[in-house]
Order: sequence, then structure tokens, then C-alpha cells
Amino acid sequence: MTTVLFLSGSPSFSSKTDKLLRQIEEAFQNKGANTFFYSVTDVPPADLVFAHFNSQAVASIIKKVEVADVIVIGSPIYKASVTGVLKSLIDLFPERSFAGKTILPIATGGTLAHYLALDYSFTPVLQTLGATTILKSIFILDTHLKRTEIGVEIVSKEGKERIDKAIEHLLNKVWASSYES
Repeated sequence: MTTVLFLSGSPSFSSKTDKLLRQIEEAFQNKGANTFFYSVTDVPPADLVFAHFNSQAVASIIKKVEVADVIVIGSPIYKASVTGVLKSLIDLFPERSFAGKTILPIATGGTLAHYLALDYSFTPVLQTLGATTILKSIFILDTHLKRTEIGVEIVSKEGKERIDKAIEHLLNKVWASSYES
């Protein structure tokens, strides 16, 4: 069975990014994938600020990274980069943690000026952790997301198509590789 880890870098408890990742997680669950969801808010702030490599919360996430076939990482973009708290968490991961994993970076942001932030500031971090299969990043404008009672609705046709295409691509890739094994 395929295992997909969702990792949200949003420090907000009412995050559109979290809700968007949860919808993508549901699509994987509906296809029979085993999923896990973590947010940076699941880690005590002191563990991140003081780089507690032996943190129980961080160790739990690292164990899920180790068993994941696919990692979907989402973050709002602040000041042309993923959140500092997400970077602080990832800095605690062991070297080569993402080797052999398929990675899908997703970001939300307030302006198209941040569109390339994932490619230029985050992809090198993922590569440093050993990631070689990094899918094309997805960027969704905040104005293309609308909060609803059940989560977040993507109100832009282009944004919905990009998310749907990425999910389909990932599912096909993951299912194909599970048949090869």
C-alpha cells in the first residue's frame, strides 16, 4: 500500500494551506492510500527554536518520512519563501531523509510575485535532503481559495485544474511503481 505524508508549514490554526492539503489527502485516501498529516503546529515551538534534534514530536514526523513513498509539502509564502517554521522543522531532519521519495511542493500566497518562491528557494532545500523526484510546484493565489464549512474551495478554474492534474499524476506514478515492485 502506498503511504503519503502531508506536511503543512502554516503556523496558523485556521490555515487555507492546511485545508487545501487535507482535501488532497482525502483524494489519496479515496484511492486507498495510507496517509499521515502533520503540521508545524504539532511540534512544540521550543523544539524548533532551540533545534531539539531529539524531540519526540520531531522523531514522530521523521518516522513517517522514512516510511512515506510520497511527501506533499504545503506552505504559505511569506516574504518570498516558505515559512521559517517549516524550514526550522526540515532543518531537524536527518541528511538524505527525502532520498527515494516523490515530493510535491504546494504553496499559497497573496501575489503572483511569489510564484517562483518554491522553485528558487525551496527546491534546493529539498534536494539537500536527497530528493531527486520533485514534481512541478503548485502555487495557488489566496484569492483563488474560499473558506467553506467543510474546508477550502478552489474558486479558480486554473488552480483546480493544476491541483487535479497533480493528484492524477501522483496517483498514476505511485500506482505504477507499486505494480513494478
